[in-house]
Amino acid sequence: SPEELEIVETEDDELAMLIYTAGTTGNPKGGMLTHGNCYMDTFPLTDLFLVPGENTRDYTMLLHLPLSHIFGVQVMFISLIGGCSMIVTPRFRVEESLNLIKKYQVRYVPFVPAMARRMLDYPGFENYIDSVRHWDFGGAPLPDEIVRALEEKTNGDVMDSYAATEAMMVCQLMRFSPFKGPLRKRGS
Repeated sequence: SPEELEIVETEDDELAMLIYTAGTTGNPKGGMLTHGNCYMDTFPLTDLFLVPGENTRDYTMLLHLPLSHIFGVQVMFISLIGGCSMIVTPRFRVEESLNLIKKYQVRYVPFVPAMARRMLDYPGFENYIDSVRHWDFGGAPLPDEIVRALEEKTNGDVMDSYAATEAMMVCQLMRFSPFKGPLRKRGS
């Protein structure tokens, strides 16, 4: 659009979003996230997804996660703060995602394990993914067989993360591949 967006000044403690989670209780509740909370959680994460020597401006991320889930929101913020290009799809479709990865040389691909399983099972999976440097998983525990399959079929860094929706905070990040140093102890 040729219109300029108005920049609105905000304070760190002002409400940025209300995101819902059932958490450990199973009862839906809204997590009140401030601008400062969103920024301070996202800013340090941008460094985790860069390959040494690469510029974020040359980085393309695929966002095929729902923006109603904190994982999708965090990926969006990482892309915006990092200055990366971002391809957003309305939903996950295996063939569409693989074609987008290949066409746009996507470097960062976030997934939940069920999505990874479907992509790994897609015929010719390896022919689409040469550009991917980071496979980031969240939303559910990552089975060992998916980690092993990705390590065998890709050159990318495999990471498993857990975040607390109500804090928009990555609480745990496990790196399984040696891209930035091996970390192979699961379950701790």
